[in-house]
Amino acid sequence: MYKLFLSDRTITLDDDAARYPAGRTVRVAPSDPLLGKTKLLQKVRNTKNLILITDDPRAAYEKILSGFPAIEAAGGLTLNPAGEILMIFRHTRWDLPKGKREAGESLESCALREVREECGIESGLTLKDFLLTTCHLYQLAGKWVSKRTHWYRMEYAAREVLRPQTEEGITALAWVSPSKLDTYLRTTYPTIVDVFRAAGYRIE
Repeated sequence: MYKLFLSDRTITLDDDAARYPAGRTVRVAPSDPLLGKTKLLQKVRNTKNLILITDDPRAAYEKILSGFPAIEAAGGLTLNPAGEILMIFRHTRWDLPKGKREAGESLESCALREVREECGIESGLTLKDFLLTTCHLYQLAGKWVSKRTHWYRMEYAAREVLRPQTEEGITALAWVSPSKLDTYLRTTYPTIVDVFRAAGYRIE
């Protein structure tokens, strides 16, 4: 199964229609125009969750992405010793810190740098393991692009006073207990929910 995100909308590519309610899926062949940018964007505007059934989900995923210039990014799901998760509040939603990879930078270094910069961390941050890659379609300077964000689990062991990077539109930070996570995820993006699921959290 592969997923693409467009704001609050999800495009799922799968080979097993039985996983989904009857009438909710659309079967596509490798040459289907729906896998092209124009048709896909028209179709997804009319549904919150577009489920495409195909014999080769990976090939269909790559075909869709071939129509969107790619941007690479990385970010982190960061835990403190109490098991709380570091979340940021940006543009009216709770989110996880992430950002675009700079030229010559590894994905791991990018993830660590973005978490440090967006949360004001100077020390005590370590990268643990890779979680997943999410892909988001959006408009940049009037052109549609795809952003592949590579997510890592991290640990933070220091006791600094963290400060949000306000120049990036971040207005608040919070250490969130897993018992209160559902409250924060009510105002987040579908991509972020998938990051938490990949990290083993049970999301309602």
